[in-house]
Amino acid sequence: MPDLSLYLNRITTYNQKPKFTATVTAVLQPFVDAQAFLEGLPAAFDIDVAIGAQLDVVGQWVNLSRNVELPVLNNWFSLGDAARGIGRGVWYNGAYSFGNYIVALDDTSYRNLLYARIAANHWDGTSAGALSVLETYFSNPATYVIADDKQTMTTYYALSGLIPDAVSLEIFSGDYLPLSAAGIRTKKLVTSVNNTPIFGLGVDNSQIAGIGTGAWGVPPSYLILNPPD
Repeated sequence: MPDLSLYLNRITTYNQKPKFTATVTAVLQPFVDAQAFLEGLPAAFDIDVAIGAQLDVVGQWVNLSRNVELPVLNNWFSLGDAARGIGRGVWYNGAYSFGNYIVALDDTSYRNLLYARIAANHWDGTSAGALSVLETYFSNPATYVIADDKQTMTTYYALSGLIPDAVSLEIFSGDYLPLSAAGIRTKKLVTSVNNTPIFGLGVDNSQIAGIGTGAWGVPPSYLILNPPD
């Protein structure tokens, strides 16, 4: 780290007078400060430690904003639902919708998403690679990530176990982590019952289970608008 004393110590003994030293200090201090600032720039924009506006700049390099666009929760009328029943729900009208709203991720969540996006930018196109990318973001061990290529020109990505929050579901649903190979369709599903394996015939484990144990997989957008209990 630059230090003013490095330069002041070069003043000869004869010239070490208070006024001369003060003049040299006044002239050199801005340059020393500029050196310190420039030396600190790499750390300030390091994804591991950057915060706030600096982390936003990292996001520009990665091409991903911290803003996540979420649909407004479903308020259409629904019998048997205290929050959307008689006197509270809005009668469906296809002429309008409730629109969207923006959620800005906090630094920790944004950093995790940037790590995953960087991994997605280097994705090798395989199911195993996609699984690794998704697990970078969905790191909670209670949420299981599934990537399955059926070799039918369709790849399935699914989440089972603990259902993530709405923001994470939108990230999973949207293009925040692009994991679609050219010419290959992708389908994304989430277990419809919290802390439950997703339904699948011929499999019985903590991630996928059959009749009586597994829950139907639904699009993440459905759970965003219809939060699980």
